[in-house]
Order: sequence, then C-alpha cells, then structure tokens
Amino acid sequence: MFVHAVRAYLGMGKAKRVAKLEIYRSFGWSDDEIRLAIRNQPTCICYSEDKLRVGLDFFMNKMKWEPQRLAKAPNVLGLSLEKRVFPRLKVLEILISKGLIPSSTHLVRPLFVSDANFINVYLTKNKDKAPDLLKLYQGKLFSPFLIAFGSIRV
Repeated sequence: MFVHAVRAYLGMGKAKRVAKLEIYRSFGWSDDEIRLAIRNQPTCICYSEDKLRVGLDFFMNKMKWEPQRLAKAPNVLGLSLEKRVFPRLKVLEILISKGLIPSSTHLVRPLFVSDANFINVYLTKNKDKAPDLLKLYQGKLFSPFLIAFGSIRV
C-alpha cells in the first residue's frame, strides 16, 4: 500500500499536492497532524479534493472530531458517507440512546468491519430490543439517512 501511495503522490503535480495539503490546513490541521495521517494511511493524500473536503467537514464539523483523532484513523475519509458511514453511525446513535451499547463505544472500528460482522454484532444481537433497526440500516424504513443526521451526536 505504501508503494502505491508514494507512486500516486509522486505522480501528482506539485500544485495538486499543495492543494490537498492546504485542504487539511484549512480545517485547522497542523503539519504534524498531516504527517501523522499520512504515516497512518499513506493513501489519504490521494483522495480527491472533494472527498477530502466533504469528509473533513462531516467528521470535524458535524461529528466534532479533532484533527488529532482523525489523523490516527484518516482512512475514514476514504469511506462512502452515504453507503457506510451515515447508516452505521445512525445505528450506533440509536443503540447508545437506548442504552444497548455504552456511550464510550469506539466509533471508528464499526465503520470498517464487514457488513456481515456489523449486522451480527450491532443489529442481530439487539433485534429484540430494537426490532426496526435492521430495516433502518438496510434503508427500508426511510431511504435517505441524511434526513436524520442533523442531530447525530455520537
């Protein structure tokens, strides 16, 4: 992976590299935090400028994550917000609000487990106490999870 990231980074023009670093800085990241993110996930510098902006805006402004926290797991910026992040965070928010999982639950790990593992650990185990959660997760109760994301505070 590191070799691919270096190849992609060097294949980028200098202006594009500088522009991507400036996106991180525009969200208040220090050079040390940027280096930490690249060290932890070298491909994070290869995400498109739009993906970086949208991801940083969501995680930092809506979720209130600090740069240091994101720098430790910058691969979350590469995930699809609509297909993976929103549905899973909404499930976690509901489980926390119902007291079915602790409010101290680490929120990065559930974003990266397989769908089968996520469904087993968070949905199947709680189907009696939160019966509509699987339908919600699968988008069968209401389709755009964005409707519910004005209030997420997990």
